Amino acid sequence: MFLKNKLIAPKSRKGVALFLMALSLLQMSGDIFNIPVLKAIGASFGASPAPKVFSSIDSLETFSSEFYLTWQDKQGLWQKQKLTPELAKKFKGPYNRRNVYGAILSYGPVFSKNAILTPAYEAILSYAVSEKGSFFKELGIDQNTIGSDLYIEVVPRSETSGLNLIKEVKIDGK
Repeated sequence: MFLKNKLIAPKSRKGVALFLMALSLLQMSGDIFNIPVLKAIGASFGASPAPKVFSSIDSLETFSSEFYLTWQDKQGLWQKQKLTPELAKKFKGPYNRRNVYGAILSYGPVFSKNAILTPAYEAILSYAVSEKGSFFKELGIDQNTIGSDLYIEVVPRSETSGLNLIKEVKIDGK
């Protein structure tokens, strides 16, 4: 085992273990004590879980919501694509890369309301739908047929309060 061999001295093992334990508790501690910066630092490492899968954040239950992409094609017809688990499987790469798309889609109404998270949310969306991004390509949507901006709609099953559930995303040249 790595920690038992000579690469880490016995006295250092305890320090490493304590550091890893503290790191793993950052995000949850930030949540419990309502310290957004601490929570964000913990989240940035990816080693600090925050089990929010089946919970509500700012009255939005992301696990039970439906998500739609709407745009006008170059012929002037409105297109609406429901995002299904099967469609989401088309996102390529490791979990942490794919999860970014899931987060910006499902937590968008919460992110856009939060002054700390809004700049990152906007930057990720802007890049994803740009010519450099692969959002449309990975979903099987030909970006050359899109004639308008994109609208992301979150349709929750439960009542929400004070959240904008439709996000207009500007697409370069549209």
